[in-house]
Amino acid sequence: LSPRDQFEAEIRKGIHYYARHPEHLRILMHETMNHGARLQWIVDNFQNDLIAEALRRIREHIDAGVLPDVDPLHLYYAMSGAIQMIFTLAPELH
Repeated sequence: LSPRDQFEAEIRKGIHYYARHPEHLRILMHETMNHGARLQWIVDNFQNDLIAEALRRIREHIDAGVLPDVDPLHLYYAMSGAIQMIFTLAPELH
């Protein structure tokens, strides 16, 4: 696959995951607001690895010219919000 096709496939995979698991962001947002031990556990056991891999892939896509040359962390959160929010807020949309 071309770098662009790889990026599009990764985005589609994310969309499908969050469509099936809207609770993912809901749980993360809830725990973030409480800022307790459970949030730290989630970060240590899931989020750190997930974000590190996402940033690695974003940097590869930037280097390949598929994505703009911007801060990968900012791009990660912008794309994550765009992908997840519609599923997270689905009950509000009905």
